[in-house]
Order: sequence, then structure tokens, then C-alpha cells
Amino acid sequence: PCFYGVDGTFHDPDFACQHPDLIAAGNWHALALFASREFQDQLAACGLLIDIGSTTTDLIPLSRAGVMTKSRTDFDRLAEGSLVYLGAGRTPVCALVDRLPYSGRHVPIMREVFATIDDARLLLKIASPDGQDCASADGKPRDRFHARNRLARMIGLDHRTVDESAAGEMAAAIHQSCRVVLQQSLEKLLHRYSLPDDFTLIVSGHGKDLIPGTLLSGRQTIFLDQNLSGALSRTGTANAVAKLLENEKGG
Repeated sequence: PCFYGVDGTFHDPDFACQHPDLIAAGNWHALALFASREFQDQLAACGLLIDIGSTTTDLIPLSRAGVMTKSRTDFDRLAEGSLVYLGAGRTPVCALVDRLPYSGRHVPIMREVFATIDDARLLLKIASPDGQDCASADGKPRDRFHARNRLARMIGLDHRTVDESAAGEMAAAIHQSCRVVLQQSLEKLLHRYSLPDDFTLIVSGHGKDLIPGTLLSGRQTIFLDQNLSGALSRTGTANAVAKLLENEKGG
């Protein structure tokens, strides 16, 4: 067995045990290195990988030579802006907004994890409902009825008073707040690495609806889910590690 490290190298188990920090969070680096090599011919001078999962977003600057960032730990990546703790599933609503629109007013929210971004995406019909899935803030089904109730609870109400239209307005405000957070992080990172205006964008993960529209407009964009099969794109980091290992062994 071997383990991928954030130094871009595979290591044996003994080395991995002695250097856990090098191994523990190597998935983002593997995906970025794979993307820089897989799409090398399509990259402009530089590229940017955006990988939005259920919990976090990775913003990784790339060159044709590989991964540009020298940050390795979550702390370093948070500090420089290449790791944003915002995702398409589990991010609490109370971490995104202070107020929500309702009946012509902007009502202060309850700072409890009553709802998540997943509920907003369900109500906006971006995410697909699944009545058998109860991985929600209240442990009840991930369907639009319960999502509406969860969002209503954020302002002290429930489904009896918050209809679909009102819930949709709240969901849109939450969704937009996510895009603003990502826009701010992107601007910080693009400035830090001085990426040229014509950089290539590579998009991975299942939250591409959260990417600010201005970033996509008129830009060469590569979507991994259009270049890989659905199953492989959904497990992009695992596929990246497998491909990197195959290439290293000359397979």
C-alpha cells in the first residue's frame, strides 16, 4: 500500500505514520495536480480549480507545471483563502446570513442550526429531494416540505405560516449570500497569485451553482462532470489519486 501526500508524492506506510500532517489532507492536492496534468493542453498560462463539496470549497491556482500554492495545512489554506469552509450541503444558514426576507421585512435569524444551505438548494430546485435521506439539520427527510419548515424555523415560524413563495424568497437570499462569500474569497486569491484575466477555470464537485456568474462569463471553463463519467466526477479526488498512482507506475 502507498499514501498520497501534499508534497505530490506517494509514500509507504512507515513514512505516512511518521508524517501524518503530510498525508492527512492530501485529497485536494491530488485533485489539483491531476487537473493540471489532465488538462495541461487546455490551460491558458494559468488556471484555477474550484471544487465545491458538501462542506468546503477548494480554490486552487494552477500552472502547466502543477499546483501553485505552497500552503499545505488547513490552517495555511484558510489563511490564504484557498480553503473556504462553505459547501453545497452542510453549511448552516446561521453562518451565512444575519437576516432573512419575510413579508416585506428583513427579520433577524435565530442563531441555531435549524437549516442548512441544502434546504435552500432544495427549495430552489437545484438539489434533488430524497425522502429516504434524513441527513438534514433536524433529522427529517430531505424533501421540499421539510426544507420549507426548516427555513421557517430560522425566523421563529413553521410551514403553517411560511408558504412556498415566501420560503423561496428566503432560499434565494441564502443562496446569493453563498455566492458573495465565494466571490470575496476568489477576489482575494486572484489578487494574491496575480492570475491573468484569461486564466482557465476547472470546476469540480456538486455545487457549481454557487460559483459567481461573473467568473463563468466569457471564460474558458472545463467541467469535470462533462469530461469524466458521473460516478468518477462525483468521487473526483479518489479518481485523481488512482490516476496519479497509475501514471507513476507507468500504467
